[in-house]
Amino acid sequence: MAVLFAFSPVCANQDVASSRRENLYAVALFSSIAEMEKSWGQIDDSNGGEQVRTDYHNMLAVEDPEITSKLPTELGNYRVSYLDSNQQIVRYKKWENHTRSSRSIPFRTKGR
Repeated sequence: MAVLFAFSPVCANQDVASSRRENLYAVALFSSIAEMEKSWGQIDDSNGGEQVRTDYHNMLAVEDPEITSKLPTELGNYRVSYLDSNQQIVRYKKWENHTRSSRSIPFRTKGR
């Protein structure tokens, strides 16, 4: 599952905690997770137990140093683990089945 987030520069004069909370990527990520849980949380997507059921309160996301280093790992009841390629492989082998993750990509508007 891939999720596209909007690009937002953060002003240099904001403190780190404030910029992490107000980062549009973070707003988009956690809002998307909440909406996915609302829409699909009641669905058993484990494929008869062959896959790990999606836990919307403990999500995985592909690490992108430009984006995810600025994002919080928790907001409210939701937690996100940002995994690099090696961490994804270890996680996959540990569970011996498919797990789902999302990915944030930069979005640039024309002229910026």
